[in-house]
Amino acid sequence: MKNFLFSFVFCCLSGAVCAQSTVTDANGWEYSVSNNQATLVKAPSAKGNITIPATVSNNGTAFPVVAVSVGNTGVFQGNTAITGITFQGNNLKTIGKHAFKDCTKLTSVIIPSGVASLPAGTFAGCSGLKTVFLPESVTEIGDSCFINCTSLTAIDGAQGLEYIYSRALQNCKVLAKLNLTSAVSHIYPYAFETTPNYKANIDLSGNKYLWVGNHAFHNSGITGFRFPDTAELENKPRTPSGFEGYQFNRCPNLATIKLPANPSLKELPEGFFCNENTETLQYVSIPANFNKLGNAVFNYCNGLKEVAFLGAGDFTHGSTGEPTSVIYYVTD
Repeated sequence: MKNFLFSFVFCCLSGAVCAQSTVTDANGWEYSVSNNQATLVKAPSAKGNITIPATVSNNGTAFPVVAVSVGNTGVFQGNTAITGITFQGNNLKTIGKHAFKDCTKLTSVIIPSGVASLPAGTFAGCSGLKTVFLPESVTEIGDSCFINCTSLTAIDGAQGLEYIYSRALQNCKVLAKLNLTSAVSHIYPYAFETTPNYKANIDLSGNKYLWVGNHAFHNSGITGFRFPDTAELENKPRTPSGFEGYQFNRCPNLATIKLPANPSLKELPEGFFCNENTETLQYVSIPANFNKLGNAVFNYCNGLKEVAFLGAGDFTHGSTGEPTSVIYYVTD
């Protein structure tokens, strides 16, 4: 039988743990136990294919391991000896910030069912990570969750994904597979920035709601995008720190787009299609709810031939930067 060190802060008369305690297992890993649930807080000398256990025991009492990491420093952060992770069972509910950040030898991960969120920086800088599976229980991937995962090719599953936070997938240069479903409701700024191999034709037209932040797909490889008519677009004035808008800036493969016919949307944000010499975007239809184009909306869209405004009436635009050969026309 494995020997465990168990230090109590306080115990109930029944023997159950009522306040925070510490368990150290035979591997030297340390768990904080509170309300009869365990959180993995230290894992010295972890290497190779590691296993996160479903439970940790002391004197015949098994405590479910419900969390990995607490605070802002990950349990395995910077560990370059880990090559794989197995999560036993489905007790795990929480993975903390930066839990596996900079684990550069890690190659694949299957997140267990029951985990709802991958918070900020969970796998940031895992440059050897190639595949990830997200169960339907995962509804959000946090800020910079997979930033600089330069070998990541596929995120499978993800059927319940609703929120993709800022820079979540930034610089995932070989990412080719992530199926965005009708569950997606928020795509935050720079979420897909510099994902040139992500050549998806994204159809979210059936979604109940969608909000897309500035530069969300900046420098991505997407080929098409269909908004639901309930969609909203981040559109703020210029700030000292940069431009707002530019949702599809530098998307050289973008060929088709369906804009939202949301009556509350009046202006197409600045730099929306700004595309650095793309030839693929040739025809754009603008729904009747829009009556203004922001500056540089079509900047460098050298393949653009026609822009159709689908409503009659006043229409204004700034310095849109489109080629002089573009034909604008209004139809109702």
